[in-house]
Amino acid sequence: MAKRAGDHPLTISVGSLDTNAAVGEDWLKKASSFLESHLHSAEDVRLLLSHENVAFLLNRLKSTPAPILQKIRLGIAREAKSTVTPLDLSSILSFSSPASKLTSVAIYHETTPWLLAAPSMAQVTDLTVRIRTTDDSSGELDARLPTLQNLNHLHLISCSQHVHLATCLALPNISSMESTNTITVLTSPTHNFESKITSLKLTCALDLRGDLGVLLDCLDELTLLEELLIAPRMWLLQSETNLIPSPNPPRSGLQRLHTMDLEADFQCPALAFLIVTSFRFPQLVNLAIRKGMTAAGDCNIRDIPGARQLLAKLQTIIFPKLRHLRLDFLEALPLAHFFISSPSLETLAGTDCVLPPTKFLPLLAPRRPTPDALDISCPRLQGLDLRFDDPADLDLLDLDEDDEDDGDDSNFDEACHEYYQALDQIVRTRSRFARAGLCSELALEVDGPWQAGDDLFGNGGWLGGL
Repeated sequence: MAKRAGDHPLTISVGSLDTNAAVGEDWLKKASSFLESHLHSAEDVRLLLSHENVAFLLNRLKSTPAPILQKIRLGIAREAKSTVTPLDLSSILSFSSPASKLTSVAIYHETTPWLLAAPSMAQVTDLTVRIRTTDDSSGELDARLPTLQNLNHLHLISCSQHVHLATCLALPNISSMESTNTITVLTSPTHNFESKITSLKLTCALDLRGDLGVLLDCLDELTLLEELLIAPRMWLLQSETNLIPSPNPPRSGLQRLHTMDLEADFQCPALAFLIVTSFRFPQLVNLAIRKGMTAAGDCNIRDIPGARQLLAKLQTIIFPKLRHLRLDFLEALPLAHFFISSPSLETLAGTDCVLPPTKFLPLLAPRRPTPDALDISCPRLQGLDLRFDDPADLDLLDLDEDDEDDGDDSNFDEACHEYYQALDQIVRTRSRFARAGLCSELALEVDGPWQAGDDLFGNGGWLGGL
Protein backbone atom coordinates (compact mmCIF):
# COMPACT_ATOMS: atom_id res chain seq x y z
CA MET A 1 0.00 0.00 0.00
CA ALA A 2 1.26 3.47 -0.87
CA LYS A 3 -0.12 6.73 0.45
CA ARG A 4 0.52 10.22 -0.83
CA ALA A 5 -1.14 13.47 0.22
CA GLY A 6 -0.98 15.92 -2.67
CA ASP A 7 2.62 16.40 -3.71
CA HIS A 8 3.99 15.03 -0.45
CA PRO A 9 6.41 12.06 -0.47
CA LEU A 10 5.14 8.49 -0.37
CA THR A 11 4.53 6.28 2.64
CA ILE A 12 4.83 2.66 1.53
CA SER A 13 3.54 -0.21 3.65
CA VAL A 14 4.13 -3.77 2.47
CA GLY A 15 2.64 -6.70 4.35
CA SER A 16 0.44 -6.99 7.41
CA LEU A 17 0.70 -7.09 11.20
CA ASP A 18 -1.21 -10.39 10.99
CA THR A 19 1.50 -12.96 11.72
CA ASN A 20 -0.59 -15.72 10.11
CA ALA A 21 -1.00 -13.96 6.76
CA ALA A 22 0.33 -16.20 3.99
CA VAL A 23 2.64 -14.58 1.44
CA GLY A 24 3.68 -16.44 -1.72
CA GLU A 25 6.71 -16.02 -3.95
CA ASP A 26 4.72 -14.36 -6.76
CA TRP A 27 3.32 -11.81 -4.30
CA LEU A 28 6.82 -11.04 -3.03
CA LYS A 29 8.14 -10.50 -6.56
CA LYS A 30 5.30 -8.07 -7.30
CA ALA A 31 6.00 -6.25 -4.04
CA SER A 32 9.68 -6.06 -4.95
CA SER A 33 8.91 -4.59 -8.37
CA PHE A 34 6.59 -2.03 -6.80
CA LEU A 35 9.25 -0.97 -4.29
CA GLU A 36 11.93 -0.71 -6.96
CA SER A 37 9.65 1.63 -8.93
CA HIS A 38 8.61 3.86 -6.05
CA LEU A 39 11.40 3.76 -3.47
CA HIS A 40 12.99 6.91 -4.91
CA SER A 41 9.84 8.87 -3.92
CA ALA A 42 9.32 7.25 -0.51
CA GLU A 43 9.82 9.03 2.78
CA ASP A 44 8.53 6.20 5.01
CA VAL A 45 8.79 2.45 4.25
CA ARG A 46 7.29 -0.32 6.39
CA LEU A 47 8.00 -3.95 5.59
CA LEU A 48 5.52 -5.71 7.88
CA LEU A 49 6.57 -9.21 6.97
CA SER A 50 8.20 -12.26 8.45
CA HIS A 51 11.95 -12.44 8.90
CA GLU A 52 12.49 -14.46 5.73
CA ASN A 53 10.29 -12.24 3.55
CA VAL A 54 11.95 -9.04 4.74
CA ALA A 55 15.31 -10.63 3.95
CA PHE A 56 14.09 -11.48 0.44
CA LEU A 57 12.98 -7.90 -0.27
CA LEU A 58 16.10 -6.29 1.19
CA ASN A 59 18.25 -8.49 -1.01
CA ARG A 60 16.31 -7.38 -4.10
CA LEU A 61 16.55 -3.71 -3.14
CA LYS A 62 20.29 -3.48 -2.54
CA SER A 63 20.94 -1.27 -5.55
CA THR A 64 17.74 0.76 -5.43
CA PRO A 65 18.26 4.43 -4.54
CA ALA A 66 16.13 5.98 -1.81
CA PRO A 67 17.34 9.59 -1.66
CA ILE A 68 14.54 11.02 0.51
CA LEU A 69 13.88 8.02 2.77
CA GLN A 70 13.56 9.16 6.39
CA LYS A 71 11.89 6.24 8.19
CA ILE A 72 12.07 2.50 7.78
CA ARG A 73 10.47 -0.29 9.80
CA LEU A 74 11.45 -3.90 9.35
CA GLY A 75 9.48 -6.86 10.60
CA ILE A 76 6.60 -7.79 12.85
CA ALA A 77 6.63 -7.32 16.60
CA ARG A 78 5.59 -10.91 17.36
CA GLU A 79 6.44 -13.62 14.88
CA ALA A 80 4.78 -17.00 15.16
CA LYS A 81 8.07 -18.66 14.23
CA SER A 82 11.59 -17.57 15.01
CA THR A 83 14.74 -18.23 13.06
CA VAL A 84 18.43 -18.46 13.80
CA THR A 85 19.47 -16.89 10.49
CA PRO A 86 20.77 -13.33 10.93
CA LEU A 87 19.05 -10.78 8.72
CA ASP A 88 21.19 -9.24 5.97
CA LEU A 89 20.79 -5.51 6.46
CA SER A 90 23.33 -4.37 3.88
CA SER A 91 20.61 -2.65 1.84
CA ILE A 92 19.92 -0.40 4.83
CA LEU A 93 23.50 0.77 4.52
CA SER A 94 22.99 1.70 0.89
CA PHE A 95 19.76 3.51 1.78
CA SER A 96 21.66 5.48 4.39
CA SER A 97 24.31 6.86 2.07
CA PRO A 98 25.88 10.22 2.96
CA ALA A 99 23.24 11.99 0.84
CA SER A 100 20.39 10.08 2.47
CA LYS A 101 17.93 11.58 4.96
CA LEU A 102 17.30 8.32 6.83
CA THR A 103 16.95 9.22 10.51
CA SER A 104 14.39 6.75 11.92
CA VAL A 105 14.94 2.98 12.05
CA ALA A 106 12.71 0.35 13.69
CA ILE A 107 13.76 -3.31 13.72
CA TYR A 108 11.53 -6.16 14.91
CA HIS A 109 13.52 -9.31 14.24
CA GLU A 110 15.54 -12.28 15.36
CA THR A 111 18.78 -10.66 14.22
CA THR A 112 22.08 -9.19 15.26
CA PRO A 113 22.52 -5.44 15.65
CA TRP A 114 25.68 -5.18 13.62
CA LEU A 115 24.16 -2.47 11.42
CA LEU A 116 24.54 -0.04 14.32
CA ALA A 117 28.31 -0.16 13.84
CA ALA A 118 28.15 1.32 10.36
CA PRO A 119 29.42 4.91 10.17
CA SER A 120 26.56 5.71 7.80
CA MET A 121 24.09 5.02 10.64
CA ALA A 122 25.51 7.87 12.69
CA GLN A 123 22.80 10.17 11.31
CA VAL A 124 19.97 8.12 12.85
CA THR A 125 18.03 10.13 15.44
CA ASP A 126 15.18 7.69 16.22
CA LEU A 127 15.85 4.00 16.89
CA THR A 128 13.40 1.27 17.93
CA VAL A 129 14.91 -2.18 18.43
CA ARG A 130 13.29 -5.49 19.25
CA ILE A 131 16.11 -8.00 18.94
CA ARG A 132 16.05 -11.56 20.25
CA THR A 133 19.56 -12.68 19.40
CA THR A 134 20.31 -16.36 19.06
CA ASP A 135 24.07 -16.12 18.57
CA ASP A 136 27.00 -15.09 20.74
CA SER A 137 26.66 -11.33 20.13
CA SER A 138 25.75 -10.57 23.73
CA GLY A 139 26.84 -7.05 24.59
CA GLU A 140 27.15 -5.90 20.98
CA LEU A 141 24.11 -3.62 21.13
CA ASP A 142 25.44 -1.95 24.27
CA ALA A 143 28.84 -1.49 22.64
CA ARG A 144 27.44 -0.04 19.41
CA LEU A 145 24.98 2.47 20.86
CA PRO A 146 27.71 5.08 21.56
CA THR A 147 28.39 5.24 17.80
CA LEU A 148 24.96 6.82 17.30
CA GLN A 149 26.04 10.29 18.33
CA ASN A 150 22.94 12.00 16.89
CA LEU A 151 20.40 9.67 18.47
CA ASN A 152 17.46 11.56 20.03
CA HIS A 153 14.93 8.79 20.72
CA LEU A 154 15.70 5.21 21.79
CA HIS A 155 13.08 2.51 22.39
CA LEU A 156 14.26 -0.98 23.33
CA ILE A 157 11.57 -3.69 23.29
CA SER A 158 12.07 -7.27 24.51
CA CYS A 159 15.77 -7.25 23.71
CA SER A 160 17.69 -10.29 24.88
CA GLN A 161 20.89 -8.27 25.16
CA HIS A 162 21.75 -6.34 28.30
CA VAL A 163 22.07 -2.58 27.92
CA HIS A 164 23.71 -0.32 30.50
CA LEU A 165 21.50 2.58 31.50
CA ALA A 166 24.50 4.86 31.96
CA THR A 167 25.62 4.13 28.38
CA CYS A 168 22.27 5.26 27.00
CA LEU A 169 21.96 8.32 29.21
CA ALA A 170 25.43 9.51 28.22
CA LEU A 171 24.59 9.70 24.50
CA PRO A 172 25.26 13.36 23.69
CA ASN A 173 21.91 14.13 22.01
CA ILE A 174 19.51 11.66 23.62
CA SER A 175 16.19 13.27 24.59
CA SER A 176 14.00 10.24 25.33
CA MET A 177 14.58 6.61 26.23
CA GLU A 178 12.10 3.81 26.77
CA SER A 179 13.08 0.30 27.81
CA THR A 180 10.24 -2.24 27.73
CA ASN A 181 10.64 -5.89 28.80
CA THR A 182 14.41 -5.76 28.37
CA ILE A 183 17.26 -6.15 30.85
CA THR A 184 18.76 -2.81 31.84
CA VAL A 185 21.99 -2.88 33.81
CA LEU A 186 22.31 -0.35 36.63
CA THR A 187 25.85 0.78 37.39
CA SER A 188 27.21 4.12 38.52
CA PRO A 189 28.36 6.34 35.63
CA THR A 190 32.11 6.11 35.09
CA HIS A 191 32.27 9.86 34.42
CA ASN A 192 30.11 12.93 34.71
CA PHE A 193 28.12 13.89 31.63
CA GLU A 194 25.62 16.57 30.71
CA SER A 195 22.60 14.53 29.65
CA LYS A 196 19.97 16.17 27.43
CA ILE A 197 17.35 13.52 28.13
CA THR A 198 13.88 14.83 29.03
CA SER A 199 11.89 11.56 29.16
CA LEU A 200 12.96 8.23 30.71
CA LYS A 201 10.63 5.22 30.99
CA LEU A 202 11.87 1.91 32.41
CA THR A 203 9.32 -0.92 32.41
CA CYS A 204 11.89 -3.67 32.29
CA ALA A 205 14.06 -6.01 34.31
CA LEU A 206 16.70 -4.14 36.29
CA ASP A 207 20.10 -5.77 36.81
CA LEU A 208 21.42 -3.98 39.90
CA ARG A 209 25.22 -4.01 40.27
CA GLY A 210 25.56 -2.79 43.85
CA ASP A 211 23.01 -1.02 46.04
CA LEU A 212 20.26 1.33 44.93
CA GLY A 213 22.69 4.22 45.12
CA VAL A 214 23.89 3.35 41.60
CA LEU A 215 20.44 4.22 40.21
CA LEU A 216 20.45 7.46 42.18
CA ASP A 217 23.87 8.23 40.67
CA CYS A 218 22.40 7.86 37.17
CA LEU A 219 19.36 10.00 37.98
CA ASP A 220 21.59 12.64 39.50
CA GLU A 221 23.05 13.37 36.05
CA LEU A 222 19.60 14.12 34.57
CA THR A 223 19.29 17.84 35.14
CA LEU A 224 16.88 18.36 32.20
CA LEU A 225 14.58 15.38 32.81
CA GLU A 226 10.86 16.20 32.77
CA GLU A 227 9.22 12.73 32.73
CA LEU A 228 10.29 9.69 34.76
CA LEU A 229 8.61 6.29 34.85
CA ILE A 230 10.17 3.35 36.70
CA ALA A 231 8.13 0.14 36.96
CA PRO A 232 10.47 -2.84 37.37
CA ARG A 233 9.24 -6.08 35.83
CA MET A 234 11.81 -7.97 37.94
CA TRP A 235 15.15 -7.43 39.67
CA LEU A 236 18.46 -9.21 39.22
CA LEU A 237 20.17 -8.61 42.55
CA GLN A 238 23.70 -9.44 43.61
CA SER A 239 22.45 -9.37 47.20
CA GLU A 240 18.98 -8.98 48.67
CA THR A 241 20.36 -7.22 51.75
CA ASN A 242 21.93 -3.79 52.22
CA LEU A 243 20.17 -2.33 49.18
CA ILE A 244 19.58 1.05 50.86
CA PRO A 245 22.60 3.35 50.46
CA SER A 246 23.94 5.41 53.33
CA PRO A 247 22.07 8.69 53.94
CA ASN A 248 23.28 11.64 51.91
CA PRO A 249 22.23 15.27 51.52
CA PRO A 250 19.63 15.86 48.78
CA ARG A 251 21.07 15.41 45.31
CA SER A 252 21.04 18.09 42.63
CA GLY A 253 19.47 16.16 39.74
CA LEU A 254 15.80 16.05 38.63
CA GLN A 255 15.28 19.75 39.28
CA ARG A 256 13.07 20.11 36.18
CA LEU A 257 11.03 16.96 36.71
CA HIS A 258 7.34 17.56 35.95
CA THR A 259 5.85 14.04 36.08
CA MET A 260 7.13 11.05 38.07
CA ASP A 261 5.51 7.59 38.13
CA LEU A 262 7.18 5.03 40.43
CA GLU A 263 6.16 1.46 41.21
CA ALA A 264 7.10 -0.31 44.43
CA ASP A 265 7.35 -4.03 43.80
CA PHE A 266 7.75 -6.93 46.21
CA GLN A 267 11.46 -7.46 45.48
CA CYS A 268 12.53 -3.88 46.07
CA PRO A 269 9.69 -1.90 47.70
CA ALA A 270 11.99 0.85 49.00
CA LEU A 271 12.86 2.18 45.53
CA ALA A 272 9.98 4.65 45.13
CA PHE A 273 10.42 6.28 48.54
CA LEU A 274 14.20 6.27 48.17
CA ILE A 275 13.95 8.34 44.98
CA VAL A 276 11.35 10.68 46.46
CA THR A 277 13.54 11.36 49.51
CA SER A 278 16.87 11.72 47.67
CA PHE A 279 16.10 14.76 45.53
CA ARG A 280 14.33 18.10 45.63
CA PHE A 281 11.38 18.57 43.27
CA PRO A 282 10.67 22.27 42.76
CA GLN A 283 8.83 21.71 39.44
CA LEU A 284 7.02 18.41 40.12
CA VAL A 285 3.31 18.59 39.22
CA ASN A 286 2.26 14.92 38.88
CA LEU A 287 3.45 12.15 41.22
CA ALA A 288 2.39 8.50 41.40
CA ILE A 289 3.72 6.00 43.94
CA ARG A 290 2.07 2.71 43.09
CA LYS A 291 2.21 -0.80 44.40
CA GLY A 292 3.07 -3.44 41.85
CA MET A 293 0.74 -6.40 41.54
CA THR A 294 3.03 -8.64 43.59
CA ALA A 295 3.22 -6.06 46.38
CA ALA A 296 -0.43 -5.00 46.47
CA GLY A 297 -1.38 -6.55 49.79
CA ASP A 298 1.93 -7.62 51.28
CA CYS A 299 3.78 -4.31 51.33
CA ASN A 300 2.96 -1.61 53.86
CA ILE A 301 5.27 1.30 54.36
CA ARG A 302 6.40 0.18 57.81
CA ASP A 303 7.46 -3.18 56.34
CA ILE A 304 9.82 -1.60 53.81
CA PRO A 305 13.52 -2.06 54.66
CA GLY A 306 14.84 1.21 56.06
CA ALA A 307 11.31 2.54 56.58
CA ARG A 308 12.19 4.60 59.66
CA GLN A 309 15.03 6.34 57.83
CA LEU A 310 12.94 6.94 54.69
CA LEU A 311 9.95 8.31 56.62
CA ALA A 312 12.20 10.66 58.57
CA LYS A 313 13.66 12.02 55.32
CA LEU A 314 10.20 12.25 53.74
CA GLN A 315 9.22 14.78 56.38
CA THR A 316 11.96 17.13 55.11
CA ILE A 317 10.78 17.15 51.47
CA ILE A 318 8.48 19.88 50.16
CA PHE A 319 6.50 19.62 46.91
CA PRO A 320 5.63 23.26 46.19
CA LYS A 321 3.96 22.70 42.79
CA LEU A 322 2.53 19.19 43.22
CA ARG A 323 -1.07 19.19 41.94
CA HIS A 324 -1.94 15.54 41.29
CA LEU A 325 -0.91 12.65 43.55
CA ARG A 326 -1.55 8.93 43.15
CA LEU A 327 -0.52 7.14 46.35
CA ASP A 328 -1.07 3.44 47.03
CA PHE A 329 0.41 3.56 50.54
CA LEU A 330 -2.70 4.78 52.35
CA GLU A 331 -1.39 4.81 55.88
CA ALA A 332 -1.79 7.82 58.12
CA LEU A 333 1.86 8.91 58.21
CA PRO A 334 2.58 9.24 54.46
CA LEU A 335 -0.87 10.72 53.84
CA ALA A 336 -0.34 13.31 56.55
CA HIS A 337 3.06 14.27 55.19
CA PHE A 338 1.85 14.83 51.64
CA PHE A 339 -1.01 17.00 52.86
CA ILE A 340 1.42 19.12 54.88
CA SER A 341 4.14 19.34 52.20
CA SER A 342 1.97 19.91 49.10
CA PRO A 343 0.27 23.32 49.32
CA SER A 344 -0.83 23.23 45.66
CA LEU A 345 -2.41 19.75 45.79
CA GLU A 346 -5.63 19.47 43.76
CA THR A 347 -6.33 15.72 43.50
CA LEU A 348 -5.36 12.63 45.48
CA ALA A 349 -6.25 9.10 44.43
CA GLY A 350 -5.11 5.73 45.67
CA THR A 351 -5.96 2.12 46.46
CA ASP A 352 -4.58 0.04 49.31
CA CYS A 353 -5.30 -3.08 51.30
CA VAL A 354 -5.37 -1.54 54.79
CA LEU A 355 -7.93 -0.45 57.35
CA PRO A 356 -9.01 3.11 56.47
CA PRO A 357 -7.03 5.54 58.68
CA THR A 358 -8.67 8.60 60.23
CA LYS A 359 -5.76 10.27 62.03
CA PHE A 360 -4.77 12.33 58.98
CA LEU A 361 -8.26 13.69 58.28
CA PRO A 362 -8.14 16.57 60.80
CA LEU A 363 -5.34 18.05 58.66
CA LEU A 364 -7.96 18.77 55.99
CA ALA A 365 -10.25 20.64 58.36
CA PRO A 366 -9.88 24.45 58.45
CA ARG A 367 -8.32 25.52 61.72
CA ARG A 368 -8.01 28.80 63.62
CA PRO A 369 -4.69 28.68 65.51
CA THR A 370 -5.57 32.15 66.84
CA PRO A 371 -8.84 34.11 66.70
CA ASP A 372 -7.46 36.25 63.87
CA ALA A 373 -5.78 33.51 61.82
CA LEU A 374 -7.14 30.78 59.53
CA ASP A 375 -5.14 27.72 58.48
CA ILE A 376 -6.41 25.48 55.65
CA SER A 377 -4.17 22.65 54.43
CA CYS A 378 -4.28 22.10 50.67
CA PRO A 379 -6.77 24.91 49.96
CA ARG A 380 -6.91 23.90 46.27
CA LEU A 381 -7.83 20.27 46.99
CA GLN A 382 -10.93 19.45 44.96
CA GLY A 383 -10.79 15.68 44.40
CA LEU A 384 -10.19 12.88 46.92
CA ASP A 385 -10.68 9.23 45.96
CA LEU A 386 -9.12 6.76 48.39
CA ARG A 387 -10.26 3.15 48.10
CA PHE A 388 -9.63 0.46 50.67
CA ASP A 389 -9.73 -3.33 50.56
CA ASP A 390 -10.06 -5.50 53.63
CA PRO A 391 -6.61 -6.92 54.52
CA ALA A 392 -8.39 -9.92 56.03
CA ASP A 393 -9.39 -10.96 52.52
CA LEU A 394 -5.75 -11.74 51.79
CA ASP A 395 -5.67 -14.20 54.66
CA LEU A 396 -8.58 -16.11 53.14
CA LEU A 397 -6.36 -17.04 50.21
CA ASP A 398 -4.39 -19.28 52.57
CA LEU A 399 -7.40 -20.90 54.25
CA ASP A 400 -9.03 -24.19 53.44
CA GLU A 401 -12.57 -24.02 52.07
CA ASP A 402 -13.90 -25.32 55.41
CA ASP A 403 -12.36 -22.33 57.19
CA GLU A 404 -13.72 -19.58 54.94
CA ASP A 405 -16.67 -18.85 57.21
CA ASP A 406 -14.28 -17.94 60.01
CA GLY A 407 -13.41 -14.57 58.41
CA ASP A 408 -14.60 -11.54 60.40
CA ASP A 409 -15.38 -8.35 58.48
CA SER A 410 -16.42 -6.39 61.55
CA ASN A 411 -13.09 -4.57 62.06
CA PHE A 412 -12.95 -3.44 58.45
CA ASP A 413 -16.61 -2.40 58.40
CA GLU A 414 -16.20 -0.40 61.61
CA ALA A 415 -13.05 1.30 60.29
CA CYS A 416 -14.82 2.18 57.04
CA HIS A 417 -17.80 3.60 58.92
CA GLU A 418 -15.56 5.74 61.11
CA TYR A 419 -13.49 6.93 58.13
CA TYR A 420 -16.41 7.93 55.91
CA GLN A 421 -18.25 9.55 58.79
CA ALA A 422 -15.22 11.72 59.57
CA LEU A 423 -14.61 12.42 55.89
CA ASP A 424 -18.20 13.54 55.38
CA GLN A 425 -17.76 16.07 58.16
CA ILE A 426 -14.57 17.37 56.53
CA VAL A 427 -16.35 17.78 53.18
CA ARG A 428 -19.20 19.71 54.80
CA THR A 429 -16.83 21.98 56.71
CA ARG A 430 -14.69 22.78 53.67
CA SER A 431 -17.85 23.44 51.67
CA ARG A 432 -18.79 26.27 54.02
CA PHE A 433 -15.35 27.83 53.65
CA ALA A 434 -15.45 27.28 49.87
CA ARG A 435 -18.60 29.39 49.63
CA ALA A 436 -16.59 32.18 51.24
CA GLY A 437 -13.85 31.75 48.63
CA LEU A 438 -11.29 30.46 51.13
CA CYS A 439 -10.76 27.00 49.58
CA SER A 440 -12.05 24.70 46.84
CA GLU A 441 -15.11 22.49 47.11
CA LEU A 442 -13.99 18.93 47.92
CA ALA A 443 -15.53 16.09 45.89
CA LEU A 444 -15.00 12.40 46.61
CA GLU A 445 -13.89 11.69 43.07
CA VAL A 446 -10.89 12.68 41.00
CA ASP A 447 -10.63 14.35 37.62
CA GLY A 448 -6.90 14.22 37.05
CA PRO A 449 -4.15 12.26 35.31
CA TRP A 450 -4.54 9.30 37.68
CA GLN A 451 -7.59 7.71 39.28
CA ALA A 452 -7.82 5.07 41.98
CA GLY A 453 -7.57 1.62 40.46
CA ASP A 454 -5.65 2.67 37.35
CA ASP A 455 -2.43 0.87 36.60
CA LEU A 456 0.40 1.52 34.18
CA PHE A 457 -1.21 -0.60 31.48
CA GLY A 458 -4.85 0.47 32.01
CA ASN A 459 -6.97 3.53 31.48
CA GLY A 460 -5.08 6.56 32.66
CA GLY A 461 -1.76 4.70 32.61
CA TRP A 462 1.14 5.76 30.46
CA LEU A 463 1.35 2.38 28.74
CA GLY A 464 -2.32 1.81 28.03
CA GLY A 465 -1.79 2.08 24.29
CA LEU A 466 0.86 -0.61 23.97
